[in-house]
Order: sequence, then C-alpha cells, then structure tokens
Amino acid sequence: MFFKKLKNYIKSKKITITVLAFLVILTCLISLISIFNTANPFDDIDHSKFSIDKNDKIIIFSPHPDDETVPAGGLIQKAKEKNASVLVVCITDGSASMNKKDYKKFLFEKNLKTNKTLPEMRNQELIESMHQLGLNDSNIICLGYPDTGIKSMFETNWYTPYNSKTYFNSFNESHYNFSYTKNVEYSGKNLDSDLKNIINDFNPTIVVYPYSNDVLPDHSATNAFVTQALIETNYNGMNYTYIVHTGDYWPTPHFYFPWGRIKPPLSLLNPDIKWESLDLNSKEINNKIKAVNKYQTQLYGGSNYLLSFLKTNEIFIKSSPIIIDNRSNTSNQKLDSLLNNNIGNYIELLTNEKLNLNNEEIGVFYDKNNLNIILKSNEDINENITYLFSIRKFNNRTFDKIDISIKNNTLNCFNDDNNTNLNQAIKIKSSKRFIKISIPLDIFEDKTPIMINFKMVDFNNTNETGWKEFRFN
Repeated sequence: MFFKKLKNYIKSKKITITVLAFLVILTCLISLISIFNTANPFDDIDHSKFSIDKNDKIIIFSPHPDDETVPAGGLIQKAKEKNASVLVVCITDGSASMNKKDYKKFLFEKNLKTNKTLPEMRNQELIESMHQLGLNDSNIICLGYPDTGIKSMFETNWYTPYNSKTYFNSFNESHYNFSYTKNVEYSGKNLDSDLKNIINDFNPTIVVYPYSNDVLPDHSATNAFVTQALIETNYNGMNYTYIVHTGDYWPTPHFYFPWGRIKPPLSLLNPDIKWESLDLNSKEINNKIKAVNKYQTQLYGGSNYLLSFLKTNEIFIKSSPIIIDNRSNTSNQKLDSLLNNNIGNYIELLTNEKLNLNNEEIGVFYDKNNLNIILKSNEDINENITYLFSIRKFNNRTFDKIDISIKNNTLNCFNDDNNTNLNQAIKIKSSKRFIKISIPLDIFEDKTPIMINFKMVDFNNTNETGWKEFRFN
C-alpha cells in the first residue's frame, strides 16, 4: 500500500513539473515575441507604404549575390504580381565570402560533386534564387567585378586597373563567362560605363540600391557608383535604398523569426530619412524563405544573419539629393559672428539636410561668391586629425575631382586639372569647434549636381560618411 501511494505521488509530481515546465516555456515565448514587437519610434513616425504600378520598370542593384533577395525578395515578387518589369544587377563575383579550404569542406559536407569555383557557385545560387522569385535569365545581369574591390575602384582605381586579391580571384580583369562585359578590366571607369549602359537600355522608373552609409565598403561604394551613373544619365525617376549592414545588433531578433516585423535601426530614425515599408503576405514570405535558402554557401556554418531578414515586411529609404540652399542674403558679418561664437545651431540655420559622422556634422550652402562647407564638431577640432573633403562635380556627363585636406588649420587641395591656383582660391576659417571651407562658386559652372564624401583620418584609423549627392537650389 505504501509503495502504491508513493508511486502515485511521484506520478502526480511529474505531471505538475511537466505542466510547470510547459508554462515557463510558453511564458518565455510570449515574452520573446513581446520584446521583439514592442513599440519602436518607427510605429509613431510618418512612414509610407512602398507602392508599385504595372508601368514601373525597376532596377535592383546588388553588391553581392544574395543582397537583392535579403532586403528586396518581397519587392521583386510584388513587382511581378503587378506585371511591372524587374531587372536585377549584381555588381561583384562574391569571391571573398569563403577561403578555398572552407569551400572544399562545404562541397564535401553538402555532397556536391562539381568543378565550379566559389564565384561560379554563387552565380548559380543567384540565378536559382531569382527563378524562385519569378524572374528568368533575361531579368538577371552579373557584372563580375571583384568582391571587396568596389570602394578602391571608385576612389583610387578609376582609370588604372584594380588587382583583385580574393581567394578565388587574383586577376585585374574579369575571366567569367557570366560577366556582362567579357574580359572587362577592373576599373571604376569601366564599371561606371557598364552601369550607364544598363540604365540607358532599361530606362527605369524606380532604382533600388544600397544605403550610402552601409558599413560594408562594397555596399557603400555600390551606392556611390549608382548615384554617379544616375547623375550622368540624367535619370529622373524614384530612388530607394536598402540597408543590410549597420554595425549594430540589427535586425532584431538576430535569428529566424518570420512572424516579426523588420524596423529601422534606432540610429537611422530621424526626420531627414524617409522610410517606406512593404508588407508581405504568407505566400510571399514563404517564397522569400525558399529564395534565401538557395544561398547555401552563405548559410553554411549555421549563420542566422540572412535569416533574420525574413519578416512580414521589407523597409526602404526614399532617397533624394541634399538641396544646397542659397544664403546670399545673409551677411558675411553675421556668418562670421555665428562661426566665431561657436553657435550650436550654426549648421541648422544655414543648411538643409546634414551629413553626420560620429561627433561631427557637415552642412553645405552657397552665397554670391562661394560654395561653403561647414564642419561642426561636438569636440574641439583636433590638430592630429586630417579632415578630408572629396568633391565630384559633373558637367556634360563627365566629372572632375577636388580633394581638400585640412590638418592643423593648413589646407591642401588636389584636383584632376592640377590647378595649383585652387590652394590660393579656396579659403578656410576655423574656430574651436568649427571649420568653414569657401570654394569659388565659378568652379561649379552652371551649378550642376555634385557629390561629397567626408573622411577623418587619425593615424591608421579612418572614419567616413558615404558619398552623397547635392543639388543647388
């Protein structure tokens, strides 16, 4: 009798423990869902829904194979459902994502018997992913430029060949059968030419490409290349950018959670950034999951990063140039007074949208004689830091470069024309936390669009903004 009671007691305890364990797990799941779907300022600010029309012609520029599917796989499906035209353009060969040892291990574990190199495999994954989303081969263009080389091609190897240094590409020209231009030499000029030809041939109404301040250099440089090509082709449609790499723990949760919503990083929630959201239905979500899973080389090793983008929506930034305001009616005496007295809202008073970098803000305006660039810092200007302003000015579908370097209140200027008079023509004024650069306005001729990039170099450390388009008001 005693043993029977003991047995029933233990049995009842097991049931109780099982029930309690179930309740704890359920509570944790509910809490997890609550945490990742709590109110975000994005829920309260004015943001629009991304809309597509059947007459739209959409180009999606992707730095690497998978960068089109992860942020915009739903957009591609929506466009196809609306009978809009879609073209996906992949910039690089994706050759830097694995070394040869890991790739060999990947093939062995997946039981794949193939002679394809990693770039060829990633190209195949791209095609299969796009087929999953409803595109055919004619909707896909692969340029075949070198992974990790896009920034160098934009800034230093515009005319000279770039020598690729990845595990699967040690060439200075494309050797792929899938390249848009066969045997193309790796240079900024050639990539720019390819982009302009594609844009002119397709004549898009919507262009989608990476955000200018994405922390991965190939992404921010792709933005710079596309921005320049759009200026040079006189494109006047809609621009949208997407973000993949922020340097923060984003998107949240950082794992597969397809019931949640993707929201902008908190660092990118400000009135100057116009977000648009695209809701996906269950069919589109499931199809996007299948498309992302085509990228087995990128999911290998248990990486959940790509999977964290699989949500019930996608988000994009409605991109537009920064307008340079005319402050000709503001006296130089007032400007100098604001500068000399370190007025905190100096930039806000004089400029439109700002560029931001760490503790620095950069604003641009013009007056009767000069284009003025203002650097405002929340800390004292550091004499050991080199402040670099790079400008590209466009005219008749060509461009000239002006690079301005300031260190310890000393200015040096370099440009394509080797115009030594620029050092004398460009003036700087500085105070404790401000630098003002004044460039003669006649250098900018008919006030055509310009692009500006800002860097801070401290010994071996470089912080920089992305390239941004500016247009005169």
